[in-house]
Amino acid sequence: MSSTKEKLKNFGEKVGQKADEALEEIKDAFEDLSYTISGKHRPSSAGGTVDYSAKEHGYTSDALINTLINMDNSYRKENTGVDISIPELPETLGLESKEYVAKTDEEIVSEAETELLPGYEKKVDDATEKYESTMNKQEKLQKDAEFSEEEDLLALDSARKRTDKEFRNDMILQGLVNSTINSYGVEQIGKEYEHKVATVNAEYDLKYLSIKNAISEAQTTYENALKEYDLSYAADLSAKISKLKQDEEKRLEEINNYNLKIQEREMKYQEERNKLLTELQKQRQQALFDEIEAEREYERENGVTPEKQQEYDKRLSMAESFYGNFDKMTAMSMMAESRADLEKLMGELQFIKLLQWNVNR
Repeated sequence: MSSTKEKLKNFGEKVGQKADEALEEIKDAFEDLSYTISGKHRPSSAGGTVDYSAKEHGYTSDALINTLINMDNSYRKENTGVDISIPELPETLGLESKEYVAKTDEEIVSEAETELLPGYEKKVDDATEKYESTMNKQEKLQKDAEFSEEEDLLALDSARKRTDKEFRNDMILQGLVNSTINSYGVEQIGKEYEHKVATVNAEYDLKYLSIKNAISEAQTTYENALKEYDLSYAADLSAKISKLKQDEEKRLEEINNYNLKIQEREMKYQEERNKLLTELQKQRQQALFDEIEAEREYERENGVTPEKQQEYDKRLSMAESFYGNFDKMTAMSMMAESRADLEKLMGELQFIKLLQWNVNR
């Protein structure tokens, strides 16, 4: 018999090398996404999902064959120390798509207002402060003028009264109270007083007019500034909202493109992974079957060891459990179609026992 341990060890090294080469190719293919695949070789889990759906009806013994191959690998690993399990490749690239909740129109408007409103309010506050300062100043000038006017008029009145009194006393002393000179003098004093009053009134009317014009100008300037700020704020707000909406659309497009790229990379990885696993499984099965065939020739001449017989019995039990899910006719058809593989993995005697079990159950 050929050296089983040496052959399986060589195959295990070849499988590992091929797996590493394939893994490197996959890593290179997705380097732009910074994905790293481990090169460690670990035993794949035994078993699998049985497809319960004979070949014309869609039933096969593939699941059982895979389970028996895994059992054979475990047995060889325990007894020879050589493990030729298919290396465990990551089931997915592990790339996470980006999730993004688009902003609502209300949120966009709020963001724009939050950015622009402080500047607008500052301009309004500054204009209001300037306006109020001007109004306060003019109101003070108005009050001061009114007070000064009143003082000036009182002074004129006092002066008139003094002059009038002095004039009358003088007329009395001269005995001219009832003369035309007295009447003329009183008249002149009154006219002079009225002239001075008119002069004072005219002077203050000019001051009041200047104050009124300053107030009117301040009001017009203030109202025009507020209108300008309102129009400017409305235009800036509209432009900002439009810009934020464009940024939002661009962001969503970038995320959608990124997620689409992730999906494409994942599909490519799954395709490469399945091709690699299929190829490794074929090579592994062929290598095992070559060694099993050599072992069968040895066992025909020398017999089966107690340990190997015990292993065969476990596999028979596994096969009975598997085919017990099918009716006799379907199970018999499945066994016939997979006879060559089952005889290699179970031993010829156990295969015959399996057939007998199916007939007698």
